[in-house]
Parts: sequence; C-alpha cells; structure tokens
Amino acid sequence: MLEQHAASIGKVKANLEHLNPLAVLDRGYSIVQKDDGRIVSAADQIATGELLRLTFASGAARSRVEHIDIPED
Repeated sequence: MLEQHAASIGKVKANLEHLNPLAVLDRGYSIVQKDDGRIVSAADQIATGELLRLTFASGAARSRVEHIDIPED
C-alpha cells in the first residue's frame, strides 16, 4: 500500500513540475511584464519606447521597446 501511495505521489510531483513556470524559463523562455506587473502576451499590448521587465531562469533585465512587429491576419 505504501508503494502505491509513493507511486501516486511521484506522478503528482511530475505533473506539478511540468506546470512550474520556472521550468519553462529553464528551457530558454522569459516572462515579459509591464511596469505595473501585468504579463505581456502579445505585441499589441506594448508601445514603442515602453520599458519592460524581462525575467529569465537566472536573473532579470529592463528593456525599452524600439520596434513592434504585429502580424496581419
């Protein structure tokens, strides 16, 4: 019975690790945020000249937008 519970806990742990946003950052992605902390998920949410915070797996940086490419439908 203990082995079954240990296996179940192992599966739950693996599932949680897949959902961990830090694991995504380890794969080379970053989190982009506006000054107010809102997450940026599309280019049309930002403006030229705006300062953004970039969070990486190790550290962070501030960036200023120089150009925006918005795909046309």
